[in-house]
Amino acid sequence: PPAETCNAIDEDCDTLVDEGVVARTTPGPTSPTGSDAKLANITGGYVGVRRDGSTTQAYRVDTAGEVRGTPDTYVTLESANVQSVDIERLSDTQWTVASTIGGVGVQHRLLGLDGSGNPTITHSRLVADTSATGVSRVATNSTATGMIIYRSAVGGVSVVRTAAMVALGNNTATSGTTLPGTDHRPELGMDVAGVSGTNFVITWVQGTTPQVRVALLSGTTVTSNTVVGAGSNPSLVRDASGNFGLVYTGSDNLPRFHHLTSSLTCVQGGAPSSCAHTLGTRTVNAPVGGSVSQRTLDIAADGNAFWVAARVSDGEQVFRVSGSTTHDSIHRAIASTQWISVGAQDGRPLVPRGSTGYSHDTYGCP
Repeated sequence: PPAETCNAIDEDCDTLVDEGVVARTTPGPTSPTGSDAKLANITGGYVGVRRDGSTTQAYRVDTAGEVRGTPDTYVTLESANVQSVDIERLSDTQWTVASTIGGVGVQHRLLGLDGSGNPTITHSRLVADTSATGVSRVATNSTATGMIIYRSAVGGVSVVRTAAMVALGNNTATSGTTLPGTDHRPELGMDVAGVSGTNFVITWVQGTTPQVRVALLSGTTVTSNTVVGAGSNPSLVRDASGNFGLVYTGSDNLPRFHHLTSSLTCVQGGAPSSCAHTLGTRTVNAPVGGSVSQRTLDIAADGNAFWVAARVSDGEQVFRVSGSTTHDSIHRAIASTQWISVGAQDGRPLVPRGSTGYSHDTYGCP
């Protein structure tokens, strides 16, 4: 097949546009404040959430990194004591957001867009847990089924808990259930992704020697609970075929990628621990996961491929990966970056990154 050139055409017909030739182009406008951010897809852009100090704010951004709306605006969802934010696309008109609020619990919001194109809250539900602290993540299969995974300090011992969001339009409070096992390490990260119906895939860290685990979760029932590898900082996403990309920081601090089926076997066959693919040679910075959460390793699906963004020892690294193949590896040397995440669509990632302020960096043809 012909070689790829950077022209938004899949010349070698492998379903990947501009494979191996994408580069960081120009950053979007810098926002003055933002301690963490995450994007979820919409046609022609994204709906995002950011943690601005101790508040949660939602916004709409195009693929060029420009904040949109009338006026261009950030909408405050939570006004105090926010420690973690996450967002998940439900449809092109609905998104779900989770915010850990210290001393209160995890606040779940269902968002739509108002007539001006700005995010607006349509329904709310609280996971009431005054011990909730630090990381929380959210996934949704429908307006009837969602799931939150979060950190709680029950009786002074940190544990990983989950809370099913049954009937998202129900504004009453719900409660969490602690995952099985001992030596939970919620300060080292966790994530959740939807399968279908009431079924979800979850990942978390457990053990005095930290091990990344995956399992299937339906309501409070955990099955197929297994270790994928030694490490921490897991991030999980579902691809267009219903398979899952899992990335985490290995015990050698290098990023690891696994491509898993919905039954938690490797897409290529074998146990989930058998298909670890190491991304690059630069070590990943440890996340902030105690009283607040900042991402340093993140993954987004783009069709059946994935984009991975990492805050590495000497800057930022962005990969495009599928199976055991790294298609793109883009490095930027910069010392000031504290956190990083990634969204993706149509062969292009958009990378929120920063320290106290942040930008949405675009990648495309240099």
